[in-house]
Amino acid sequence: MIKRYLILRGLEGGFWSFVWTFHIIFHIKAVGLPPEWLVLMGTLYEVSILTCEVPTGVVADLVSRRLSVAIGFAVAGCAFILEGLLPFLIPVALAQIVLGIGETFISGAREAWITDEIAHSENPDAVPGEIFARGAQIDMVSRVVGTWAAVPVVGHFGLGAVMIVGGACFLALAVFARYGLSEKGFHRGDHERHFWASFREGWSYVQMRTVLVAILFVSIIYGLASEGFDRLSHQSILERFELPPLNGLPADSWWAIFASGSLLAAACALAVLRRMIDFRDAAQLSRMLLILTLLVVCGVAVFSQLMAFAGVVGVFVFTRTMRRCIGPMLTAWINLYAPANQRATILSFEGQAHSFGEIFGGLTASGIARAFGTRWAILASAVMLLPSLPLLVRARAAAREHRD
Repeated sequence: MIKRYLILRGLEGGFWSFVWTFHIIFHIKAVGLPPEWLVLMGTLYEVSILTCEVPTGVVADLVSRRLSVAIGFAVAGCAFILEGLLPFLIPVALAQIVLGIGETFISGAREAWITDEIAHSENPDAVPGEIFARGAQIDMVSRVVGTWAAVPVVGHFGLGAVMIVGGACFLALAVFARYGLSEKGFHRGDHERHFWASFREGWSYVQMRTVLVAILFVSIIYGLASEGFDRLSHQSILERFELPPLNGLPADSWWAIFASGSLLAAACALAVLRRMIDFRDAAQLSRMLLILTLLVVCGVAVFSQLMAFAGVVGVFVFTRTMRRCIGPMLTAWINLYAPANQRATILSFEGQAHSFGEIFGGLTASGIARAFGTRWAILASAVMLLPSLPLLVRARAAAREHRD
């Protein structure tokens, strides 16, 4: 079943990239949203995640993780189709809320599902953290394929067509998740607890683990810092430069080049990290997260102030590369401390913490962008990330104490 997990990650990554590479460009050009509304779309998305993340995580622990993943893909597909068919403010805003709900069904449940299935797979001794890293690598390579598959669609049919085709692909992926994946490691009878009892047990467990509490605070700060860069970096590049023409390709193909560069670089970086780090050692994971976070702080700050096109592109790709490496390592770190019957719930707590940070980070970035411009809003994002560094140091110390 590990192979099917990797296939799932590959298909999912390709479809996400097919849509997401041009998603913000679609909001800028097809819908006509100004910078503050771009951030607001992200805020709606994160509010939806914040509201639904833990409830859907508990559902995954109580009912079925495979079904939760399938529902998530189906809901995401409907959201993208809605955007493509109705590229206006209200439908697009509604689609962000629906998309956030879909994301909550997937996050946590997917990793909890494969962790349970390892014992029934072709390699029962596999380390979950290493599988997450392999899945992330395949996801990134597939995203390169998905990115360039979207380019001719944009060129011939427009940005809206990418949303519609991508949404249809997610509906097909939902069918694969529901009927193409087994669920031998999950026993519903062992999870038939009251919804709120499951929630309270998961939260009580987190509160008793210093490392998990530290991880949640780190996730909040990651969220605070990420929304400004995610939502405004494209707009900032368009404000500073007129993208030069490409031979025979639509001008928006530059976004495919930027995405491909960071994805391939991140896949290579994860390949190196898999050989450098023991994914069963929390102290090693936390140390590498500290290094990656410091690099992201520097990258975001430099990106906000550079005015040379080559330098801006290089730093943009570098920063996105480092951020892509953080996700699977953070998931692997949490997974070391999450018990099987509460795994999806605890992973969902992390997703909820990140969304909580993104909501306030997005509102802050929107206000700064309106008052001072997008470049200063992005610089503020780098400053917001700084408090995560001492927290990671503290979490690493707690992880070493736990190991000793």
